[in-house]
Amino acid sequence: AKRKEILREQLESVDSLILDQMVKELDNKTPTGVVEAGSSAYLRAPHIPLIRSGKPALRVLRTLPDECVVLSTKGRVPYMLFVEAVHCNIVNCDVNIFCERLISDQLIFPSRVIPPSPAKTSSNIDKAEKTRRALIRTVFGELREDKEKRLLGTSPFAGIPNRSIYAFIVKANDDLRQEQLAIQLINAFDFVFKMEKVNALLTPFTIIC
Repeated sequence: AKRKEILREQLESVDSLILDQMVKELDNKTPTGVVEAGSSAYLRAPHIPLIRSGKPALRVLRTLPDECVVLSTKGRVPYMLFVEAVHCNIVNCDVNIFCERLISDQLIFPSRVIPPSPAKTSSNIDKAEKTRRALIRTVFGELREDKEKRLLGTSPFAGIPNRSIYAFIVKANDDLRQEQLAIQLINAFDFVFKMEKVNALLTPFTIIC
């Protein structure tokens, strides 16, 4: 409980720093002011330096202290961190990543909104799907998409497009070579499964050190 409280206090301090960075040039120093100002404000948020340099950059709007989990191992004080981030229109390796907000003021990018999937018309299918999801929640707890929908729905940054919730496991004083080997194997299996059209789902993750 003490570690959880310390983590909460530290993350709240981080959130204050992130917000201060976004509202630096605004009169309204609140998340509402960021939403009203649009990309000229939220693109000032820090980006996550993902290893996959060709992927769109992620800018962190806030952490989610209430959702974070302190893991049981004491030696490396690991914890699972959840953040709300916005997809950018610039990739991680772009030399202009630190001045993206200045570029966005001059250019208009198409929104990266994912179109909704077609609605199911059969009430029997809908009922079966609800039952299936209820059973899964009973066994595994809240589903990722349900968590994301809940957190984004109550976010003070609800007016900003292209937001998602991301999870990170943070560790200190650890040798990441085993994790690097594991992710290489996961990526290899994921490639083979897709190539052979195997009905299996793998979710490769990224390691940042």
